[in-house]
Amino acid sequence: MLLHLEGFESAEIADVIGLSPNNVAQKIHRTRKILQQHFRGASK
Repeated sequence: MLLHLEGFESAEIADVIGLSPNNVAQKIHRTRKILQQHFRGASK
């Protein structure tokens, strides 16, 4: 939400939630992958 709606960078999100920027980037990547799989399955 912070990334897309508020325009925050990964480093800024990391500061807000107390994680490393790499950890935030990894979580964003995993979440995008899960959402893609979910919506691809919903369209079938």
